[in-house]
Amino acid sequence: MRLIGLFLIGGIVGSAFAAQSSANNQAEQPFSITIGSANPAKAGSPLYLKIRLTNTSSHDISEGGAFYAQGLDVSYQYDCRTAEGKSVSKEVSMVGSAGDRRALKPGESHKPGESHEELAPVSRACDLSQPGQYEIQLSRSDPGDAEKRMVKSNTITVTVTNDDSVMENAAPPFTLLIDAYALGTAADHLVVKPGTEVGIHITKTNTSKHEEDCTAIHNSITGLDDKYQYDVRDSSGNPAGKYTIDRAEPFMMINDSPGSCKLAPAMNQASIATITRLYDLSRPGEYTIQVSQPASDNPADGMAKSNIITVTVTP
Repeated sequence: MRLIGLFLIGGIVGSAFAAQSSANNQAEQPFSITIGSANPAKAGSPLYLKIRLTNTSSHDISEGGAFYAQGLDVSYQYDCRTAEGKSVSKEVSMVGSAGDRRALKPGESHKPGESHEELAPVSRACDLSQPGQYEIQLSRSDPGDAEKRMVKSNTITVTVTNDDSVMENAAPPFTLLIDAYALGTAADHLVVKPGTEVGIHITKTNTSKHEEDCTAIHNSITGLDDKYQYDVRDSSGNPAGKYTIDRAEPFMMINDSPGSCKLAPAMNQASIATITRLYDLSRPGEYTIQVSQPASDNPADGMAKSNIITVTVTP
């Protein structure tokens, strides 16, 4: 069986994210789909589309046995068009896909209120090699819906360019990628019991052509690196509570001297942070975590933001 999908190309996860809300996701629909992408994107470079599916119904949503074809989640339909409305789809090869991982394991499903995030290498299914503007939208149905009604995502516009100066000025000079860890397990969606110590891994990658500062400023009270900003929220989108800490960390990492740490182009810096020392994740529910850092010393350059990860605390 041959499957055809429509996709997009792209950039770097930590780049500026373009995600506009969709009028297509009505309250009666069982789930919502939100997408985003690096914008602008470098012509000829792989671009990843970030997909977030949230179960807005009161029942489980089956993944329907969907799997990945060459890294693409084929439970979605990908619609990618030029500014003139011309489709730029191409056939997705299924050769070598037999061993690809499934979106979820057979029998698993999305629980009510649960969100699932993934990255799709859309350039494998859509020809966006030419400079210009492209509009992208995804859709899929609930396998448990007898009518197979399609739910559509928001539509994003991505500008593809071969102008290096545009890319250099538009994108932060580094990306941030995080995952959560607890009890020896690391993932972008972690399930833990109340009281479990939860930390995050942070990987900073220099995507510029020059050295970047990688100096760490470890807070002796929270144990967190103050060079980063931490956004921890509950399932309602409210900031998570914070503990009052009255003693310093017993084992503190030594801070770098100002300017002593330099990250060369294309190199990574890995660090860890125990989130639950400061943030209260003791109540059952779903929490999201994102970290950010100023792109430079100039506030006008904005913030470089990480991906968003989820920690679910079960009773």
